[in-house]
Amino acid sequence: DLTARADKSAYTYGETIVVTGSVTPAGEVANTLALDEPQPGEVALYYGETQISDAAEVGEDGSFELSCDTTDRAVPVGEGIGLEVRYVGNDSMAGSQAKMTVTIAKAVLTPTSIAVAGAGRAYDRTTALPEAAAVGVGFTGALEGDAVGLVATDAAYVSADAGTKTVGASSFSPTTDAEGVDWTQWYE
Repeated sequence: DLTARADKSAYTYGETIVVTGSVTPAGEVANTLALDEPQPGEVALYYGETQISDAAEVGEDGSFELSCDTTDRAVPVGEGIGLEVRYVGNDSMAGSQAKMTVTIAKAVLTPTSIAVAGAGRAYDRTTALPEAAAVGVGFTGALEGDAVGLVATDAAYVSADAGTKTVGASSFSPTTDAEGVDWTQWYE
């Protein structure tokens, strides 16, 4: 008999899912799993047919621990994500599975600044940004190694007064990186 549970039910992209459980003998039954990995007497965590954790040996007391780093992006964000622990039986124990569901939330990007460069013309007391102006958005919240950027939608001057200008935007969204990763799937 196989029991397994995640250390919590809700995660945010960037967190590691940790699953613990145990395997107890249930009589001698032939192994019904047709997996190359893990090996007999080992368990692994799956999302659908994709193995998302390293195989782990089951301890003498039947216990095990598996982990899945969500930054691998093998599991989507969302509610009710179905995961399954699969135990490959051996000569004395049957193969078995245990299912669970978790929620994985998008990581939050927080805009910290908007800067205008390369204005190309003098400020003319309107809220519109100059043509050919480059709008840079500073932000926090991206995980190290993720090539995510942030784009401002409808950026404009907040005030039309003389002196230093404040720039605002109606919304912000993560960019798609050079490898084609659509970061809107992982960040909000």
